[in-house]
Amino acid sequence: MATQRLKVLPRFHQRWWFRVLVVLLGMLVVSTGWALWVRHIQRQNTALQDEIRARKALASELHQALRVQALGQLASGVAHDFNNILSVISGASSALTTQLSGREAQLSSLIEQSAARGAELVARLSRFGRRRDVASELLDIAALLVGFRGMLDRVLRSDLKITLVTTPASPVHVDRVELEQAILNLVINARDATPGAGTITIRVDPGELPEAERRARGVAEQDWTVVEVEDTGCGMDEELQRRVFEPFFTTKGEGRGTGLGLASVHRMVQSSGGFVTVDSIPGRGTTFRLWFPAVGDRFSPPAL
Repeated sequence: MATQRLKVLPRFHQRWWFRVLVVLLGMLVVSTGWALWVRHIQRQNTALQDEIRARKALASELHQALRVQALGQLASGVAHDFNNILSVISGASSALTTQLSGREAQLSSLIEQSAARGAELVARLSRFGRRRDVASELLDIAALLVGFRGMLDRVLRSDLKITLVTTPASPVHVDRVELEQAILNLVINARDATPGAGTITIRVDPGELPEAERRARGVAEQDWTVVEVEDTGCGMDEELQRRVFEPFFTTKGEGRGTGLGLASVHRMVQSSGGFVTVDSIPGRGTTFRLWFPAVGDRFSPPAL
């Protein structure tokens, strides 16, 4: 009688290699999920840190804006009366100068000159604090700068040059006179911050605000037109950058600056619905950026 032997083999899912494969696939899924989760947490943390930095910068700007507003109110209250006092001093010293001679006449003339400088400072302070209706208009900033180039060249030394770079950018609503004065102030500051030969570059570009900064400022998603004034001068450390827009704060020597130039720039841009940022590295120059809300389609850059 013949005997048949049957050998029962385990099914594939019962084999050892299948079990090893399942374990490896499980480890791969777990490790991939963990890596994706960690990456997601890192992205959230980076975005949170960016927003925290933007909110800190915005809080500093708000504090500065409140100080400027308080100074403006103070200036409006005292400038007129103080100017009357200086007028009396100037008139009296002028009369004395005509009646005196020698050392006394020199001292009287010095009083008159000091009163004149004080009157000029009061006039600047009065303009800074005066509230008026802003004569804003729709401007192509690049075209304005091309026409304003000659004035900017005249305030520079012979060893400094201006480079104007423009790209298609949208027009903005801004007061023409105030914008020209702001750019002139920035160029003069760049000149004074560059003791030797150098270049001042003015750019007009469309700008894109980072998401974290946009949320921190609470502004809607929109287009921006950015005016940059960059120099190759001595630069500023972080402490100077924090104080640069403070009224009456200046690093210039006595009698060379009132400290109202950058404060006026800051106030002008804010009144146009924008804001100002500054980037600087000691020894490598400074860049001021004026951010204006863009209006309408972009203009083609004018011929330079």
